[in-house]
Amino acid sequence: MSSRHKRKVSKSTNTPWNSNLSNFSFIVSSQIKYLVSNINKKNFRNTVTELDQLILHYGNDASLYLLRCLIEQTDVTDTKGNKDSQRVMLLSQQLCQIMDSPNFASIIYQALEGIELKDDYVGQLSKLLKLTLAQQIQIGLGLSQGPQEVAVEGQKFLKSKVSDLALNLTIVSEDVLHNLLYFLRTHEGFSKQRTTLLKAVQSSESVKDLPPTITALCSND
Repeated sequence: MSSRHKRKVSKSTNTPWNSNLSNFSFIVSSQIKYLVSNINKKNFRNTVTELDQLILHYGNDASLYLLRCLIEQTDVTDTKGNKDSQRVMLLSQQLCQIMDSPNFASIIYQALEGIELKDDYVGQLSKLLKLTLAQQIQIGLGLSQGPQEVAVEGQKFLKSKVSDLALNLTIVSEDVLHNLLYFLRTHEGFSKQRTTLLKAVQSSESVKDLPPTITALCSND
């Protein structure tokens, strides 16, 4: 993942999108939606600057609302990103900035709350944004910890990615590997994926260098 500066995001509340947002006004949310709706190649830099300023002043609610607007206004079926190229670019940047946040799970499922995730929505979104496998694993983990309707799609997506990850464990950080191993160990229906991943970890040349918190999750009990 890029080493660029990640925006710190503190814990968000599970607030329905149709309720009043307490930390920033209707005017601010309307401005964010307007900027996202009208972003183009010519105004991209100025638009991003203004959005960054809004997030700086109004905090996590503004950041989450921006992510929501970008997701709502991006056509994931346009896998080449021809129609929404600037929105796609900005959405990719926003996801990368928050992906290492400790509360990424709550952020991503709140951003996708109420959006129909059928027809491989998560896979199409990943393809459109050209997400790495490591980033896809993080999104799958995040969604898998959300409300039931979101978790089902997140778990389905995650199942499809574990075998790919097992071929090259070095692409994920130790934190992501730990979270994935813990998730597979503590959730039903993932025995096949857990077995595949455990074999890969145990046969890895770097297994001796893994921290005890990960090796403990590799036991068969």
